[in-house]
Amino acid sequence: MSHKIQSEIVLLFGGIMFIRTVNKKLIEKTVSGIAVLTLFTSVSIFSSGCTIKVPMAPDVGKIEIKDKLPVEAGLLISEETRNYVYRGHPESLIGALDSYEFPLGEALEETSKQAFSQVFKKIDLVRTSQEAMKYGIIIEPQIEDFHFRRAGSFFIPSTHHNLSKIKVHVTLASGESEIWGKSIESPEQKIKEIPLATYKAFRDTKVINAVPVGYAASEALVFTLRKIALEISEDTSVRQFINKQGDQWKAAREETGPPVDIYDYEVSDSVPSADRAKRTIVPPTSAARGMLRFHLGSFDAEENPGKLYNERHRGTWGAGLSFKLPKTEHFSFDVEFWETSRKYDNTAITCCFPLGTIDDHITLNTSALLFGVRAIYPLGSRFRIYGAGGVGQYKSKLILEGTMSGTRGTLVEEANSSAGHYFGGGLETFVSYNVAIGVNYRRWVVEGSFDKFGLNNVDIGGEYTGISIGLQF
Repeated sequence: MSHKIQSEIVLLFGGIMFIRTVNKKLIEKTVSGIAVLTLFTSVSIFSSGCTIKVPMAPDVGKIEIKDKLPVEAGLLISEETRNYVYRGHPESLIGALDSYEFPLGEALEETSKQAFSQVFKKIDLVRTSQEAMKYGIIIEPQIEDFHFRRAGSFFIPSTHHNLSKIKVHVTLASGESEIWGKSIESPEQKIKEIPLATYKAFRDTKVINAVPVGYAASEALVFTLRKIALEISEDTSVRQFINKQGDQWKAAREETGPPVDIYDYEVSDSVPSADRAKRTIVPPTSAARGMLRFHLGSFDAEENPGKLYNERHRGTWGAGLSFKLPKTEHFSFDVEFWETSRKYDNTAITCCFPLGTIDDHITLNTSALLFGVRAIYPLGSRFRIYGAGGVGQYKSKLILEGTMSGTRGTLVEEANSSAGHYFGGGLETFVSYNVAIGVNYRRWVVEGSFDKFGLNNVDIGGEYTGISIGLQF
């Protein structure tokens, strides 16, 4: 899906949610309306701006490794991996109008060649698994996650600096058997000033401000692969495995011969050119491991003519946990708790309290414990939409208050517990590495009875619209 189409979907969804919110009693839905309007405006802002191609020049330098592993290894980087380009907005207000393109696939290949050539006796670059099978050890790096932002005073450009962090997974395999694997995430690499040589190497870059952005990303990638290279070289089980299998690999190599178009890499001080070919845009699609969310908004209950009507004062809040389901990227298990309170005209009990006065309204409070599944669809690097549904237990309490003998209190109260179900959806946008804000819709389907009030099988469900803030973990 193109970035333009994704932006149009986000705008359309935000517009629908905004119209739905303000169309029903604007005053009572001020919180939801403002939230949706704010997010709708933010989407418009973040969907505009220009696209900046970020140059990357990773330089691993010398890694202090005593003895190289005595084996010729195949560095497996497929064409798809090499062509991976990350495109997104910084997770900050500074620079948020622009979209940045990072050639992470090319940078991963270059950094891997520099790092692993210092670990193994020799490495050959291969593009397919079939070619890689000719080697005793197969090295396969993959980028799992990437974040970047720009910090400093919004109005003082001289204070701006760039921060990036990246997570890389590397697997060592022998044939079809994995012998070592690990994911490492770099700390944030904070870059403000960069070496003059780096600027000179990118003198043809159209947007010179993109150089420090790319330099921060390069430093994050270098940090990660240097650490992985050191850990491989110091892992005694890897070294023992290679020493044990060495003779078998040598015999196999003599029988099959080297692969076509091998690449022998030597460590060099040269900085690669900044010219980059146009690459396929591959948006990130990984779901979070988990998220804690807090919700605030308003509730529009179902109409019950002659029973519960003229609803007002309907505040609602909720909190929930989402856990990513095993072996999936776009589904999570949700546990949510909600509280809602609304008032109705009192037509059920209007007499029989001669020593007091009765309020002209009754209050219905509902607590809900919900269990469900959420399906998530990312829209680029910052936005995602979701649909959710499940079942729950709804505990409600209907209360009539008034004054009796000069003392105000509860005159009639009755509780009800009912099973029901729900469905809904929403839009979220990440404003930092671990924080997301969103607009949400829920539809509760549940009935209850209150015999003291003469209300049987009334619909106590309804529609919720509001805002949320999520903390990812």
